[in-house]
Amino acid sequence: MFERFHRSIQLLKESYAIIKDEKRIMLFPLISFAISACIMISLFLIIYFDSKDTVFANKSYDSYYEFLVISYLAVFFVGTFFNACLMSCAQIRINGGRPTLKDGLHNATRNLHKIILWSLISGTVSIILRVVGGRSGLIVRIVRAIIGAAWDVATFLALPIMIFEETSVIGSIKKSMHLLKKTWGENLIGEGSIGIIAVILLLPAILVGILSISLAGINNIPIILGVMVAYIAVVCVVLSTLETVFKVALYNYAVTGKVPSSFSSDLITKSFRPK
Repeated sequence: MFERFHRSIQLLKESYAIIKDEKRIMLFPLISFAISACIMISLFLIIYFDSKDTVFANKSYDSYYEFLVISYLAVFFVGTFFNACLMSCAQIRINGGRPTLKDGLHNATRNLHKIILWSLISGTVSIILRVVGGRSGLIVRIVRAIIGAAWDVATFLALPIMIFEETSVIGSIKKSMHLLKKTWGENLIGEGSIGIIAVILLLPAILVGILSISLAGINNIPIILGVMVAYIAVVCVVLSTLETVFKVALYNYAVTGKVPSSFSSDLITKSFRPK
């Protein structure tokens, strides 16, 4: 546990060293967060006002599945597109260049058709796994978790491959599996993650926020919620940026066999281990 925590801290430090002079590229995940929030708020308002309409008052929530699926896929696409923008800038920076926001947008837009298709495939897989996991018994949930983890590992490098190489979506998935197997072996599990750091940073803040809401007057609740949302947004934007930079570094190592100069060999070469 302590070793994983130490690796997570090291991951954040070395990824930050890449972008410390290019902080503007964090605008990509920030814009992604804002657009995704607007989509989800719009979905909530549609369902809320629709349920208030006397004509539709007796509709079950099952009737909103199409809105939920469309919104989920839209959020998935937005996240993938701006993640591709960020990856493009990180790739330039790792190779010694000075990326601009235009560089990221250009490369992502150039691969827009692949990003759309990838969002549909990956988003659909995610929806199916969530539905299966939410309505099944314990054994099926365990199987679902195993399949989900295998999918995440197998497609770990798929996005950087499809935006940096002239490779189709399906070809990128196949090459991702090949590179992971060639570089780190078979039956892998991720060894470094920001998940622990995210819990440490977010959980106390959420608990303090909930406590503050319970103690504060009703007039102060919007302010407390606003501060909580802003804090969560900042943490998520920073952590997702650093993790994306690290993924691009892993892609470079898997393709070239050389550890990027800004990263330690141990962190890169031991990012995955056999289960």
